[in-house]
Amino acid sequence: MCSKPSIFTMYEDGRAYKLTDPVFLSIGPYHARNAHSLEDSVLELVLQRTQISSREDVVNALRSDALEVRECYEAADILDFLRDDDEFVMALVRDGCFVIELIHIMTTEPHPFPTIVTWFSPTVFSLNNTRLRDILVDVLRVQNQIPMRFLQRLYSHLQYRDPPFEIVVNKFLNFYFMQTFEVPNLAGACHLLEAARMKFLPMVVGQSSVAGSATGASPGNFAEMRVGYSAIDLKDSGVTILPADEGIVKWDPRSARRPFLKLPRILINRDSDKIFKNMVAYEQRLAKDDNHPVQPVSSYLRLLGDLVVTAADARVLTVKGIIVNQLGSLDDIVNFFKDLKLGDTFGIDMLSKVRKDINTHCDSKWADLRRTYFRSPWSYCSLAAALILLILTFLQVLYAIRIELELAKLRLDSAPGVVLPSPSLTAADARVLTFRGIIDDQLGSLEGVVNFFKDLELGDTYGIDMLSKVWKDINTHCERKGISKWADLRRTYFRSPWSYCSLAAALILLILTLLQVLYAMLAYHLPKSN
Repeated sequence: MCSKPSIFTMYEDGRAYKLTDPVFLSIGPYHARNAHSLEDSVLELVLQRTQISSREDVVNALRSDALEVRECYEAADILDFLRDDDEFVMALVRDGCFVIELIHIMTTEPHPFPTIVTWFSPTVFSLNNTRLRDILVDVLRVQNQIPMRFLQRLYSHLQYRDPPFEIVVNKFLNFYFMQTFEVPNLAGACHLLEAARMKFLPMVVGQSSVAGSATGASPGNFAEMRVGYSAIDLKDSGVTILPADEGIVKWDPRSARRPFLKLPRILINRDSDKIFKNMVAYEQRLAKDDNHPVQPVSSYLRLLGDLVVTAADARVLTVKGIIVNQLGSLDDIVNFFKDLKLGDTFGIDMLSKVRKDINTHCDSKWADLRRTYFRSPWSYCSLAAALILLILTFLQVLYAIRIELELAKLRLDSAPGVVLPSPSLTAADARVLTFRGIIDDQLGSLEGVVNFFKDLELGDTYGIDMLSKVWKDINTHCERKGISKWADLRRTYFRSPWSYCSLAAALILLILTLLQVLYAMLAYHLPKSN
């Protein structure tokens, strides 16, 4: 129940939200002298269906309820053109019946638009879907509101057989925001526009004690006027963006390097700008009252305006299910937030702490590193390939050093002046010959095989050798031009099996680096071509 004026005239103080007149329909006492004939015709249809003899019976029954809500209207002198209380009550009854009948059809009929067109058109003139959408927008205009407690009393008096009034209002507002959850205490709102704000952000509007604990929503910090990073920047900085089913903006720093940002869903169609502008204008007017220092809808829309800078940002929020796009293109989403022009709401913001947390995270060195070097998915592949290449190169160097140490030891152990036709047998050589089946090792170890040949002491047979030609052919092959280089290359760089892995990793790294460069060049030049 509203104890102070909550239904205002046109917002005319020169700020951004100087609202225009209703597109089609004027509702409420402010427009009593300009009432549309459609409202009178619908009132007669409602009275016929409810079998109430005349409109005077409704006026007399609800006179006291109507006079009680007169205080909900700003600038009572504007209402002085109504000659007496009966005219004021009649204006509320006539327009209230129209609003309730509209809610009734929208919430009970399986195909409400054709039903309304068929039900309302014979009364005055033919309606169409475009006019009906205009009417649904006009019902939520600031100056068109009727106090909720009067609508609830009128709903009871007309004895609709629908569910309770609060359930009906919940279901009616689902049409505007595509929200399927029930929001408690909607009947306690000042009017339908206030109820629409509660439906859009149920955990913020009218429930500051809950919202404050969950979001840190506080108007005390005015330093964070805007988020300096767009939605695509947040994604590249490691922020996980998710839809908030509970209707609350929430920054969840469960991991300093992978925080979560939860945002309520928002439906954007060709009528959304009119509805949200009326919500913002209403919040700005309430902000003049010390009891209403915050602007939740304005704050959230401005946050989205900071995040949606390009079509790529709109794509991120659309894919995540936060923005339900019924406008068509992603560029239309960008223009939608630009056209809201929320610059004059900067002084009153419920989400300053969330903004500060986002900026703090994105300003960190880790987030900057991710945005700068890991924006492309190929960057992770390149990093993995580089790490593999580094590990394999390290193993290759390690094995090459070990082999070189063994060869150096072998040279030191050789007798001075004796030229060996081949290096002495090592465990590695014994392993090769054993593996090839040339040596049948029954000694138990490769070192035993090596010692076996050493113990033979065949140095005195060097002068008499039947295999000298074989020795010569082997040496000639290994020293032949071309083959010698390949043999030397294999002995020097590919003695270890890890060398082949390193070569493969290097080739993979080269290919991925080329793809990364190509991807980055396309990402840089394509937006400019558009």
